[in-house]
Amino acid sequence: MKLLNKILTLIFYLIIGIISLITLLMTLGWTTPLQYLNEVFNAFNTRWIIGVTAALVLIGALYLLVSAFLRDPVFNVKITSNETGEISITMPAVEALVKKAAFQIKGVKEVKPLIKHTGDGIALFLKVSMQPGTIIPQSAEELQTLVKEYLDQVAGLSVAEIKVLITHVSQESKSRVD
Repeated sequence: MKLLNKILTLIFYLIIGIISLITLLMTLGWTTPLQYLNEVFNAFNTRWIIGVTAALVLIGALYLLVSAFLRDPVFNVKITSNETGEISITMPAVEALVKKAAFQIKGVKEVKPLIKHTGDGIALFLKVSMQPGTIIPQSAEELQTLVKEYLDQVAGLSVAEIKVLITHVSQESKSRVD
């Protein structure tokens, strides 16, 4: 969920909660809110403020409603086309293939691929966590080569470039004997 959606949802929860509490107290005999609302709506300047606020709340509610029903599109990468049709692969499927290839490299602990479709093929940015004792330059180069070859063999994808960022090298856990 986007940050704006979270903030708007929180504001709406607070507004609904406050209105519900005031309504509950009014049903129990508290008449001060009714008198206050009567005074506020009789003054011309405050009616404008309430009207603008109500319009903003309505716009926020419509925004949340529309964004709740719209899904993020899944982008496809065209692999090939022939006389019978077209063959494409989704980005999540490419991501799964990249992870499968990456975990074949000794020392790779975690991979988070970012995939971008370019005119020359796909470009990959791999955020990698390595195990301790791994020779990073050698493993990163093997990772680039293996992922490129694997995507070409399995999915027929042309890989334009692969950038590797080592984000973490995990610590060796030493067992303690007392």
